[in-house]
Amino acid sequence: MISVLCVDDETPLCELAKRMLEETKEFTVDTAGSAEEALAKVNTTSYDVIVSDYQMNGMDGIAFLKALRSSGSKIPFIICVDTSRKEVIISAFENGADFYIGKDGDVTMHFAELAHKIRAAVRHRRSEEKYRAYTEHSPVGIFVVDQTGRYVDVNPAACRMLGYSRSEFLDLSITDITPADRVALELERFSCILLQTGEMSVESLLKKKDGTIITVILDATRLPDDTFMAYCTDITDLKHTEEKLLDSNRMLGIALRAAKAGTWDWDFPTGILTWSPEFFELFGLPPDAPPSFETWLSVLHRDDRGPAMAKIDQSVREHAFLWNEYRIILPDGTVRWIGAAGSTIYDDTGEPLRMSGVCIDISTRKQAETAVRESEALLKRTGKIARVGGWELDAETRAVSWTEETFHIHEVPVGQTPPLEDAINFFHPDERSRLTDAIRNALETGEGYDMELQFITARGKHLWTRSICEPEVIGGKTIRLIGTFQDITERKKAEEALRESEERFRGVVETSPIGIAAINPATQRFTLANPGFMQITGYTQDELCKMTVQDITHPDDIQREKDLLKEYFDSHAEVFEIIKRYIRKDGAIRVVQVIGKMITTQPGDDPVAIANVLDITERKAAENALAESELQYRMVVENAYEGIVVAQDGLVKFANPGVLKMTGLPLERMVERPFTVFIHPDDRELVSDRYQRRVRGENVPTFYDFRVLREDGRITWVQISSVLMSWKGRPATLNFLSDITERKEVELQLRAAQEHLEEAHRLAHIGTWKWDIATDRVTWSQELYAIAGRDPTQPVPGWAQHPGMFTPASWERLSPAVSNTIQTGEPYHLDLEMVRPDGTIREVSVLAGLQRNVNGQVTGLYGLVQDISDRKQAERMIQESEKKYRNLVRNISDVLFTINTDGIITYISPVVCQFGIADRDVQGRPFLDFIVPDDYEIVQKAVSDVLSGEDVTVEFRVRNPAGVMFHVHVSARPEMNARNVTGIACIMTNITSKKELERLKVEALQQIEENLVEMAVLNDQIRNPLAVIMAAADLTGGSAAEDIIRQVQEIDSMINKIDRKWVESEKVREFLKKYYGVGG
Repeated sequence: MISVLCVDDETPLCELAKRMLEETKEFTVDTAGSAEEALAKVNTTSYDVIVSDYQMNGMDGIAFLKALRSSGSKIPFIICVDTSRKEVIISAFENGADFYIGKDGDVTMHFAELAHKIRAAVRHRRSEEKYRAYTEHSPVGIFVVDQTGRYVDVNPAACRMLGYSRSEFLDLSITDITPADRVALELERFSCILLQTGEMSVESLLKKKDGTIITVILDATRLPDDTFMAYCTDITDLKHTEEKLLDSNRMLGIALRAAKAGTWDWDFPTGILTWSPEFFELFGLPPDAPPSFETWLSVLHRDDRGPAMAKIDQSVREHAFLWNEYRIILPDGTVRWIGAAGSTIYDDTGEPLRMSGVCIDISTRKQAETAVRESEALLKRTGKIARVGGWELDAETRAVSWTEETFHIHEVPVGQTPPLEDAINFFHPDERSRLTDAIRNALETGEGYDMELQFITARGKHLWTRSICEPEVIGGKTIRLIGTFQDITERKKAEEALRESEERFRGVVETSPIGIAAINPATQRFTLANPGFMQITGYTQDELCKMTVQDITHPDDIQREKDLLKEYFDSHAEVFEIIKRYIRKDGAIRVVQVIGKMITTQPGDDPVAIANVLDITERKAAENALAESELQYRMVVENAYEGIVVAQDGLVKFANPGVLKMTGLPLERMVERPFTVFIHPDDRELVSDRYQRRVRGENVPTFYDFRVLREDGRITWVQISSVLMSWKGRPATLNFLSDITERKEVELQLRAAQEHLEEAHRLAHIGTWKWDIATDRVTWSQELYAIAGRDPTQPVPGWAQHPGMFTPASWERLSPAVSNTIQTGEPYHLDLEMVRPDGTIREVSVLAGLQRNVNGQVTGLYGLVQDISDRKQAERMIQESEKKYRNLVRNISDVLFTINTDGIITYISPVVCQFGIADRDVQGRPFLDFIVPDDYEIVQKAVSDVLSGEDVTVEFRVRNPAGVMFHVHVSARPEMNARNVTGIACIMTNITSKKELERLKVEALQQIEENLVEMAVLNDQIRNPLAVIMAAADLTGGSAAEDIIRQVQEIDSMINKIDRKWVESEKVREFLKKYYGVGG
């Protein structure tokens, strides 16, 4: 309601005006019979407008106006005067009247015109009040400059920013607050917006009254009266924060280079990867290689690509710290082990925003480790993650066996396997008989089972478990049961939660004030409607189920809806949205906002359209009323750099385009809604509490920060400046919102960079230190305390105590190096031995340089200390291993040599001298130069097989430069990088002596065969004549014959001995024939 004071010494006219105006229901009217009475009322009562007659007894209307304005009152003033009194009308406007009303003419038209001008005067006054409230309370500096560059108006924020009073500002021009070296540039910019574009947004420098230079963002706009309004935001602190971030990045770069490490950053919303220069160097990539997962995976060992990606996915999914180990293959074929550490930043909904981390070369550590990865360990880890154990039951003995995870699920000490009966007693009493029957059936029939059972651990914890059994049957008999045992408690809880969620959803649908309807997309018929939808349309559910969407849609909206639906289906969009009109059963028109989505309740079912319908009829009416906005106020507000919100009764009454940029919401979706719905849930209580306390008149902070939720789910950080105001006659708050997201992101990056630096130090065992020479105060990082083995709660030893922290030999090197750095400014880098308080010694690498103040004077030293004990130990282990290898190569009789794919000998061990040639005369020559030509084909076939990836053994002959031939046996295997054969490694054994023995053995056996043949012939030649002599002597008789017979018998005895030898020789013959192939 607009309050009006009507002043006239003719009481009937006052009463007539009061009745006519109050009949419109827009005004409340008070009356005064004289100017003096009116002045008294103005001092005690607040009015929106004064309507006064000119001609009155005593003080006339002009005198009343002068007295009113001289008192400082700016109440809109309308004077009633005869239109012929031009001099009175001119005098009224000169003394501050807003409008005049002619007293002649039709009375009805007279009061209609009066009501119109009262409204106009009130709107004009309120517009000026809004404009002044905005400029006076805005946290952003506002300058108004004329065409000559002089300041004609500034707000308090501009005065605070530059240190001038408003009166001092009005004597200045833009060149007076511009640094001398930038005057020409700023004048050129001013001319640009004056003569050409009409607007400008630039970063600039301004000079404060005390001479301090600040960095600002200037947004300038030309106004209709050819003056210029500029919004000025101080970003000096933001610039300083950016510089700190750059310094932090430089320190991070030093640490990364010392640790042979590279950093990486993955922006999830954009998918962009960022790698540091050290990362490219570590992975052997050219600096212009595109940072992408494809580039990264191309360097990884093919066996490590899947596990490495899985580690990353698991870390993001489980909100866990990432530690990844994998192999990379450099362009020269070298294989390195990389350790990658990273952490992920999430938004308030749990979605990942950014993952950042560091990669370090862990090849040395891997070479020193003797890690045995067995399948049992993998099974153990898998079981622990999935909470899955294994079990076995011997069918004959009923003995039970468990895996380690099964013990954990039972909460029983590992190794204390209970008997079958006790194992079954862990299950809930209601489950035991069912499980017992299933086990008995499995043993008797060989049929397995899969059961979900309630379970009670040894410590009384109630779980849901899944037991799966697979009988092992041999020859129709079950010999044992094998199974898995899994804790599925969390899955059961999730299923129960889903059931409860579905019940809650049904309750929400039934009680929701928002209309919800299900529609068959093919027929457009309603299939379901909730009470909210029935209330909007006026139809019952039975009536709606017989109707289509078009039956209740306004005819003028049907075709537009069809077009939008076609576009929705063609674009495969997720949701459909339209604002249209429904015709209720009673004929009333309701404006509704419809948000629809296609869903499928079960796989294979036809989709159903679900429509959420919000009745926005009243909101639309409010939006139409909101269109009454004054031109000057709109120009100021809509071009404002920051967002402006008017809040009343907890609702958004007004919001400018600046707010829309912060929220992404159209104006109609913000006005008349609670402002808390646009605020992040964690900040709503804070903002709501301060709003309510401010409205009650309590003293609360004017400036504070909170988060705004954008429509797309992103978060905008804002800083609010809030003041109390009157909106349409009632208390409200005027709120200025500045987008500080960029500043917050810079702060977040600064914290992340510091965390990355600390993490890189921890992973690389790098500590940092500073020494203030003047105070002899030394400060250490946490990692340096760990390296030095000292309690971080105790003071750091001063420089005078440092000799005891190093071995004498190390201190003799360190002390002069420090002195030299202080004198010459040259940094030092030394490997030293540090002595811990417990007497143990750590090998460290120390890098240090000078620290100077702003005047260039040396104030101290700062540096890095890296624990390289493990690396040094690994290097010593490798050196010892290489020494043993060299000793082995020198002492074995076999010759070790390698050839490349072109057949050139690239290395040969010194023992090649046994072939009458020195290793230096062999290395670098083609291998075939030393092969006997008749064996070329054998050797080339073997080389071809090895180059195809096979291991080969072969025998052939070689010849030295003197022509001496040797028989050799060679074992060869391919040398490979990750993809291809790069050469052949061979072990060559001299078998010349062996071959000679084989030749002599063959010759000896052949000689034995020949001797045996001769013995057989001799036996026949002797025995046959003896038989004849024996027969002749027997016929002759006599002593002579007896002598002959006796001698023949002796000879025959000798021959029998020969026969026995012959038999033995026949056995020899068979042996030779069987095992050596000698003889017929």
